Amino acid sequence: MKTICVDIDDTLNNFTEVLKETEVIYDDYRRLDRETFDKYLNCIKNNKPPEDNDKFSDFDWMYHKVHEHCYKLANARPDAIKFMQWLKTNDWQIFILTYRDLRSSLNDTKEWLRDNRIPYDYIFSAMEKPVFCRLWKIDYLIDDSLASMVTSTGLGVKLYYPITDTNRKFMEKANAFGFTSFDELYNEFEVAY
Repeated sequence: MKTICVDIDDTLNNFTEVLKETEVIYDDYRRLDRETFDKYLNCIKNNKPPEDNDKFSDFDWMYHKVHEHCYKLANARPDAIKFMQWLKTNDWQIFILTYRDLRSSLNDTKEWLRDNRIPYDYIFSAMEKPVFCRLWKIDYLIDDSLASMVTSTGLGVKLYYPITDTNRKFMEKANAFGFTSFDELYNEFEVAY
């Protein structure tokens, strides 16, 4: 069976753009003082945890709350929707593989996928996506993560990634296929099997 893993955030959608542009209202986070709220919000929007962060902190609480709000607001890429539907029509088994904490965001994630007409067979959360692919004997991964770019080659996983300003400088070093539009992937996956 033809099987593929596909990431959601910044792969199928514009999550980081939404995260940076969304106004976060202090009133929803009153358990924090205003100075701490502003500091944490800056860290979240710039994807850098505060230096004094410890596990299960107020920062983690705010981080997840802001992300869960932005998951719902992110727009699916029209070319990604079309490509995912094409995969399903062509009998690919699709694993949605995300960093999201599905313990708290599974229903919202399923709703977002359904509302955007993105087909899938399974949905999992994984921090080490190429390792997940290797363990499940899945040869193909579409993901924007720099960590996936580094580890996929050594595990025999063929990585495809949307080119961004963040990962553009790694293109030469990665043994992966960068693309600007999902339209560039049809030929790759028509000949995959």
